[in-house]
Amino acid sequence: MTLERISAFITYCIAVLLAWMGDLSLKDVSTVGGVLIGVLMLAINWYYKHKTYQLLRGGKITQGNMNPSTVKRCLVGAVLAIAATLPGFQQLHTSVEGLKLIADYEGCRLKPYQCDAGVWTDGIGNTSGVVPGKTITERQAAGSFITNVLRVEKALGRCVLVSVPQNVYDALVSLAFNVGTGNACGSTMVKFINQKRWRDACYQLPRWVYVKGVFNPGLDNRRARELSWCLKGA
Repeated sequence: MTLERISAFITYCIAVLLAWMGDLSLKDVSTVGGVLIGVLMLAINWYYKHKTYQLLRGGKITQGNMNPSTVKRCLVGAVLAIAATLPGFQQLHTSVEGLKLIADYEGCRLKPYQCDAGVWTDGIGNTSGVVPGKTITERQAAGSFITNVLRVEKALGRCVLVSVPQNVYDALVSLAFNVGTGNACGSTMVKFINQKRWRDACYQLPRWVYVKGVFNPGLDNRRARELSWCLKGA
Protein backbone atom coordinates (compact mmCIF):
# COMPACT_ATOMS: atom_id res chain seq x y z
CA MET A 1 0.00 0.00 0.00
CA THR A 2 1.47 3.41 -1.01
CA LEU A 3 1.64 6.38 1.33
CA GLU A 4 -0.93 8.23 -0.80
CA ARG A 5 -3.42 5.40 -0.25
CA ILE A 6 -2.65 5.36 3.46
CA SER A 7 -3.22 9.10 3.77
CA ALA A 8 -6.44 8.85 1.75
CA PHE A 9 -7.64 6.06 4.06
CA ILE A 10 -6.89 8.21 7.11
CA THR A 11 -8.81 11.08 5.48
CA TYR A 12 -11.92 8.92 5.23
CA CYS A 13 -11.46 7.64 8.79
CA ILE A 14 -11.30 11.19 10.13
CA ALA A 15 -14.43 12.18 8.21
CA VAL A 16 -16.33 9.18 9.60
CA LEU A 17 -15.01 9.89 13.10
CA LEU A 18 -16.10 13.51 12.93
CA ALA A 19 -19.59 12.47 11.87
CA TRP A 20 -19.77 9.89 14.67
CA MET A 21 -18.64 12.45 17.26
CA GLY A 22 -21.26 14.99 16.25
CA ASP A 23 -22.30 15.61 19.87
CA LEU A 24 -18.80 16.41 21.10
CA SER A 25 -17.45 19.93 21.41
CA LEU A 26 -15.27 21.43 18.70
CA LYS A 27 -12.36 21.38 21.16
CA ASP A 28 -12.72 17.62 21.70
CA VAL A 29 -13.01 16.96 17.97
CA SER A 30 -9.95 19.10 17.26
CA THR A 31 -7.96 17.23 19.92
CA VAL A 32 -8.75 13.82 18.45
CA GLY A 33 -8.15 15.11 14.94
CA GLY A 34 -4.83 16.59 16.01
CA VAL A 35 -3.66 13.23 17.35
CA LEU A 36 -4.56 11.52 14.08
CA ILE A 37 -2.82 14.23 12.06
CA GLY A 38 0.26 13.77 14.24
CA VAL A 39 0.31 10.05 13.49
CA LEU A 40 -0.08 10.76 9.78
CA MET A 41 2.76 13.28 9.78
CA LEU A 42 5.04 10.80 11.57
CA ALA A 43 4.20 8.23 8.90
CA ILE A 44 4.96 10.73 6.14
CA ASN A 45 8.29 11.73 7.69
CA TRP A 46 9.30 8.09 8.16
CA TYR A 47 8.31 7.27 4.58
CA TYR A 48 10.40 10.02 3.00
CA LYS A 49 13.40 9.43 5.27
CA HIS A 50 13.25 5.76 4.29
CA LYS A 51 12.92 6.56 0.57
CA THR A 52 15.73 9.11 0.76
CA TYR A 53 17.98 6.55 2.46
CA GLN A 54 17.21 4.02 -0.27
CA LEU A 55 17.99 6.56 -3.02
CA LEU A 56 21.25 7.58 -1.33
CA ARG A 57 22.29 3.95 -0.84
CA GLY A 58 21.48 3.16 -4.46
CA GLY A 59 23.45 6.15 -5.71
CA LYS A 60 20.41 7.68 -7.42
CA ILE A 61 20.84 10.94 -5.47
CA THR A 62 23.72 12.49 -3.53
CA GLN A 63 23.88 14.69 -0.45
CA GLY A 64 24.89 17.56 -2.71
CA ASN A 65 21.68 17.60 -4.72
CA MET A 66 19.36 17.24 -1.74
CA ASN A 67 17.53 20.40 -0.71
CA PRO A 68 14.16 21.27 0.87
CA SER A 69 12.53 22.01 -2.49
CA THR A 70 13.26 18.51 -3.82
CA VAL A 71 12.50 16.57 -0.62
CA LYS A 72 9.43 18.46 0.58
CA ARG A 73 6.08 17.12 -0.63
CA CYS A 74 2.47 18.26 -0.48
CA LEU A 75 0.32 15.13 -0.28
CA VAL A 76 -3.35 15.55 -1.14
CA GLY A 77 -4.37 12.95 1.45
CA ALA A 78 -2.45 14.71 4.21
CA VAL A 79 -3.92 18.13 3.36
CA LEU A 80 -7.45 16.70 3.22
CA ALA A 81 -6.88 15.06 6.60
CA ILE A 82 -5.96 18.46 8.04
CA ALA A 83 -8.95 20.06 6.30
CA ALA A 84 -11.27 17.59 8.05
CA THR A 85 -10.22 19.06 11.43
CA LEU A 86 -10.92 22.70 10.51
CA PRO A 87 -14.22 24.41 11.49
CA GLY A 88 -15.20 25.22 7.89
CA PHE A 89 -15.22 21.53 6.99
CA GLN A 90 -18.58 21.07 8.71
CA GLN A 91 -20.14 23.74 6.47
CA LEU A 92 -19.32 21.94 3.23
CA HIS A 93 -22.04 20.27 1.18
CA THR A 94 -19.53 18.46 -1.03
CA SER A 95 -18.81 14.91 0.17
CA VAL A 96 -15.37 13.65 1.22
CA GLU A 97 -15.23 11.66 -2.02
CA GLY A 98 -16.09 14.82 -3.96
CA LEU A 99 -13.33 16.77 -2.22
CA LYS A 100 -10.82 14.05 -3.05
CA LEU A 101 -12.00 14.05 -6.66
CA ILE A 102 -11.25 17.77 -6.91
CA ALA A 103 -7.97 17.60 -5.02
CA ASP A 104 -6.59 14.61 -6.94
CA TYR A 105 -6.81 16.49 -10.24
CA GLU A 106 -5.87 19.93 -8.95
CA GLY A 107 -2.81 18.48 -7.22
CA CYS A 108 -1.12 20.11 -4.23
CA ARG A 109 1.92 22.36 -4.12
CA LEU A 110 3.24 24.39 -1.23
CA LYS A 111 5.47 26.51 -3.44
CA PRO A 112 3.62 28.94 -5.77
CA TYR A 113 3.72 28.20 -9.49
CA GLN A 114 2.13 29.59 -12.65
CA CYS A 115 -0.59 27.43 -14.17
CA ASP A 116 -1.12 26.97 -17.93
CA ALA A 117 -3.04 30.26 -18.00
CA GLY A 118 -0.15 32.08 -16.32
CA VAL A 119 -1.98 32.55 -13.01
CA TRP A 120 0.00 32.18 -9.79
CA THR A 121 -1.31 29.19 -7.86
CA ASP A 122 -0.53 27.34 -4.64
CA GLY A 123 -2.09 24.72 -2.37
CA ILE A 124 -4.90 22.80 -4.04
CA GLY A 125 -5.75 24.99 -7.02
CA ASN A 126 -5.75 28.20 -4.96
CA THR A 127 -5.26 31.49 -6.83
CA SER A 128 -6.35 33.89 -4.09
CA GLY A 129 -3.70 35.85 -2.19
CA VAL A 130 -0.80 33.91 -3.69
CA VAL A 131 2.60 35.54 -3.14
CA PRO A 132 5.18 34.38 -5.72
CA GLY A 133 8.16 32.80 -4.00
CA LYS A 134 6.41 32.41 -0.63
CA THR A 135 5.98 28.78 0.44
CA ILE A 136 2.84 27.94 2.41
CA THR A 137 2.15 25.23 5.00
CA GLU A 138 -0.09 22.18 4.68
CA ARG A 139 -2.54 23.80 7.10
CA GLN A 140 -2.72 26.93 4.95
CA ALA A 141 -3.30 24.76 1.88
CA ALA A 142 -6.13 22.97 3.71
CA GLY A 143 -7.69 26.25 4.85
CA SER A 144 -7.63 27.85 1.40
CA PHE A 145 -9.08 24.69 -0.15
CA ILE A 146 -12.07 24.73 2.21
CA THR A 147 -12.57 28.47 1.61
CA ASN A 148 -12.50 28.02 -2.16
CA VAL A 149 -14.92 25.06 -2.17
CA LEU A 150 -17.32 26.99 0.07
CA ARG A 151 -17.10 29.93 -2.34
CA VAL A 152 -17.94 27.64 -5.26
CA GLU A 153 -20.86 26.11 -3.37
CA LYS A 154 -22.24 29.55 -2.51
CA ALA A 155 -22.09 30.67 -6.15
CA LEU A 156 -23.75 27.48 -7.37
CA GLY A 157 -26.49 28.02 -4.80
CA ARG A 158 -27.59 31.05 -6.81
CA CYS A 159 -28.12 29.11 -10.03
CA VAL A 160 -28.99 25.57 -8.89
CA LEU A 161 -32.63 25.80 -7.83
CA VAL A 162 -33.41 22.18 -6.90
CA SER A 163 -32.18 19.55 -4.46
CA VAL A 164 -29.44 17.55 -6.21
CA PRO A 165 -28.25 13.94 -5.64
CA GLN A 166 -24.91 13.98 -3.79
CA ASN A 167 -22.84 12.43 -6.57
CA VAL A 168 -24.25 14.79 -9.20
CA TYR A 169 -23.60 17.74 -6.89
CA ASP A 170 -20.01 16.63 -6.26
CA ALA A 171 -19.34 16.40 -10.00
CA LEU A 172 -20.82 19.86 -10.58
CA VAL A 173 -18.70 21.39 -7.82
CA SER A 174 -15.59 19.76 -9.31
CA LEU A 175 -16.44 21.19 -12.73
CA ALA A 176 -17.14 24.66 -11.32
CA PHE A 177 -13.91 24.60 -9.28
CA ASN A 178 -12.07 23.91 -12.54
CA VAL A 179 -13.83 26.13 -15.11
CA GLY A 180 -15.28 28.83 -12.87
CA THR A 181 -18.72 29.26 -11.36
CA GLY A 182 -19.83 31.69 -14.07
CA ASN A 183 -19.19 29.14 -16.80
CA ALA A 184 -20.76 26.35 -14.74
CA CYS A 185 -23.91 28.33 -13.92
CA GLY A 186 -24.39 29.23 -17.58
CA SER A 187 -23.91 25.64 -18.74
CA THR A 188 -26.38 23.17 -20.18
CA MET A 189 -25.44 20.89 -17.29
CA VAL A 190 -27.00 23.28 -14.77
CA LYS A 191 -30.01 23.71 -17.06
CA PHE A 192 -30.58 19.93 -17.02
CA ILE A 193 -29.99 19.79 -13.26
CA ASN A 194 -32.71 22.35 -12.68
CA GLN A 195 -34.98 20.14 -14.80
CA LYS A 196 -33.92 17.12 -12.69
CA ARG A 197 -32.56 15.39 -15.78
CA TRP A 198 -29.67 13.91 -13.85
CA ARG A 199 -28.18 11.57 -16.47
CA ASP A 200 -28.43 14.19 -19.20
CA ALA A 201 -26.67 16.61 -16.86
CA CYS A 202 -23.87 14.14 -16.17
CA TYR A 203 -23.28 13.54 -19.87
CA GLN A 204 -22.54 17.24 -20.35
CA LEU A 205 -19.25 16.82 -18.47
CA PRO A 206 -17.24 15.31 -21.38
CA ARG A 207 -17.79 18.52 -23.36
CA TRP A 208 -15.43 20.42 -21.06
CA VAL A 209 -12.13 18.98 -22.30
CA TYR A 210 -10.70 21.91 -24.27
CA VAL A 211 -8.32 24.72 -23.35
CA LYS A 212 -8.49 27.62 -25.81
CA GLY A 213 -9.98 25.26 -28.38
CA VAL A 214 -7.30 22.60 -27.97
CA PHE A 215 -8.12 19.12 -26.64
CA ASN A 216 -6.52 18.52 -23.22
CA PRO A 217 -5.86 14.88 -22.18
CA GLY A 218 -5.65 15.84 -18.50
CA LEU A 219 -9.10 17.42 -18.60
CA ASP A 220 -10.41 14.41 -20.50
CA ASN A 221 -9.26 12.14 -17.65
CA ARG A 222 -10.78 14.45 -15.05
CA ARG A 223 -14.12 14.65 -16.86
CA ALA A 224 -14.21 10.86 -17.23
CA ARG A 225 -13.80 10.42 -13.48
CA GLU A 226 -16.38 13.14 -12.76
CA LEU A 227 -18.80 11.46 -15.17
CA SER A 228 -18.32 8.06 -13.54
CA TRP A 229 -18.99 9.52 -10.10
CA CYS A 230 -21.91 11.63 -11.33
CA LEU A 231 -23.72 8.69 -12.92
CA LYS A 232 -23.66 6.78 -9.63
CA GLY A 233 -26.15 9.32 -8.31
CA ALA A 234 -28.18 9.85 -11.49
